[in-house]
Amino acid sequence: MISFERCADFAGLAANELAFCSAPSSVPRSLYASYLLHIGRGAAVVRDMIVSDMRLSRELGAAKQASDLAVVLRAFLSDHPEGRLVRVSDAHENGPLDAPRAAASREASGDVNA
Repeated sequence: MISFERCADFAGLAANELAFCSAPSSVPRSLYASYLLHIGRGAAVVRDMIVSDMRLSRELGAAKQASDLAVVLRAFLSDHPEGRLVRVSDAHENGPLDAPRAAASREASGDVNA
């Protein structure tokens, strides 16, 4: 299982955006299963759904829900590494890109060997 710090990095989150709970819950398992129903849309889409829901939960003050979603995100990115953000050489200028966009960016620039 990846660390929460790596999870934040792979999802394009600041480390302080991950909320943590002290008591384990059975909720993350059912949440994880519900997100996997959308895996046909792509791992990056599912990752973005989880991150969006986690941020919304935090904004609404639902710390327990946000914490459960952090656990779901960590498990998802461990099980589906293709959903992780990939940093390309120009990440400092453009920010992180997911793998398909990174490949398209390389092709557009003519750098197909990168």
